[in-house]
Amino acid sequence: MTDKKGCFIIPVVLSICLLTAASCLPPLELPASFNTGEVEVLLTGNASYDTMKSLIPGIEGIWISIARVEAHNDDGTWRTIVDNGGEGMRFNLIDIACDIAVVGIGVLETGLYTQLRLVLDNDNSIDIVENELLRELPLAVPGGSETGIKLVTSFEVTRAARLNIVLSFNPEKSLVAMGNDRFRLQPVFEIETISPVAD
Repeated sequence: MTDKKGCFIIPVVLSICLLTAASCLPPLELPASFNTGEVEVLLTGNASYDTMKSLIPGIEGIWISIARVEAHNDDGTWRTIVDNGGEGMRFNLIDIACDIAVVGIGVLETGLYTQLRLVLDNDNSIDIVENELLRELPLAVPGGSETGIKLVTSFEVTRAARLNIVLSFNPEKSLVAMGNDRFRLQPVFEIETISPVAD
């Protein structure tokens, strides 16, 4: 009887030891990529090329320089999707009237997001042709480099597929001529589409 009972003692003791050892192990850390999803941000126009060109006589370019694209998650934190560095990346908003431009691709933690914002640097300008000469004039964008251009929207980032976010620029509501070769841009961007793209 003693031997038979003894046969159960070793497995039980071994099980207790294994459980004790397991409780002392550090928690399993998943790789960072396990909790992230890919996001691509694109830019287009919602007016025709002719409409863009008719805004101001001789206009050839409305240039903005995008430094960063950020997303606001549901815990109140801004997360960077695209960082184009200190100099930013310049886009001619007239050219994208009949095209689509890639602002950048980045990764975000999976979860829900409630806002986007484009943070500009100060290298924004407008090109105007006068008497067959091209003039580059400064373009003021109030708040563009501080608070950024914000868009309220809701989207979810998952690991399952890349998320494409297409932003549409409305020129007729955005550009203001103030006289004396001074121009101000109060950019009106809209969310055109948010769609997952399977790899």
